[in-house]
Amino acid sequence: MDSALADYNQALKLNPRLDKIWFNRGTLWKAKENLRQAEADLTQAIACNPRLTHAYAQRGLVRLLQGRAAEAQADFDRCLELDKDLKESLERLIIAERAKMSANK
Repeated sequence: MDSALADYNQALKLNPRLDKIWFNRGTLWKAKENLRQAEADLTQAIACNPRLTHAYAQRGLVRLLQGRAAEAQADFDRCLELDKDLKESLERLIIAERAKMSANK
């Protein structure tokens, strides 16, 4: 993961408008359980591309993990506004994340 993080950092130095790199780095931070940095990067991905549906879904999951249910729901709603076909996938992601949260308690 650290090697990927270094590559993402370098790519963003070369071009800070790469929405998918912000997204990838944000999901990497989420995997490393650095939720503050994950949210910041996913927010930057959305700023670069407000139609990046998966960034809303992942940021919603991060916010859910932070106990910020209302903000998470707003992200999930925006994700589905952009692509209604993601409803089942998003529901599975939320269920899986909630199961992980319960297991960690």
